[in-house]
Amino acid sequence: MANVTVGCELGHIHAARFLQGWCRGTGSWLVKAIGSAISPVLVAGKGETAIMEKARATFFATYLSGFKPSLFAMLFGGVTTATAVFAMVSQAGTAVPLILKTLNLPSCRSSDVYRGTQTDFKKEGDVWHEYSPGVVAHLYQFKEIKRTRDVIMLRNLTPRDTKDWATLTVHLPACDGTAKLSEGLPERWTDLQQVWRAPRES
Repeated sequence: MANVTVGCELGHIHAARFLQGWCRGTGSWLVKAIGSAISPVLVAGKGETAIMEKARATFFATYLSGFKPSLFAMLFGGVTTATAVFAMVSQAGTAVPLILKTLNLPSCRSSDVYRGTQTDFKKEGDVWHEYSPGVVAHLYQFKEIKRTRDVIMLRNLTPRDTKDWATLTVHLPACDGTAKLSEGLPERWTDLQQVWRAPRES
């Protein structure tokens, strides 16, 4: 039984020396503090409560004496404030789209110029014109009949070789996407091209 006791004590001593050496290598004040407090406890055998209590008291007196209740309250208040800010940001991210939808405002800044994969659309004065890329003369003329948060609707004003040219309407997505064409009664729909907002040229 004595051999077991001696072996345990030697094990505690080796563990304590290992912990102290590791603490010296880390350079962390908190790790060093914990190491210096725990080492006597590892060396102490069963029943040496006084040494353990002394080590614990030394740790708190040496390393935590500078922490006052006011500091803990300040830290807790900072964490609480940060949590509240993150919560408000998260709620704002959800609320903004709802507000824009309620006010019928687009989720982006719509434009009066849209470039496309085939043709371009540009508002000039009270009408819109459709241009082929790099061409000065416009192909067709449109009147803006409606603008919502999602789409800009342009009614055709140029006669075409179709009986439904007077009902032909181009639907430009306000925030980029696929432009669509509707015509006739009942309406027939066609995907035209991909369009995107562009700055107005000076």
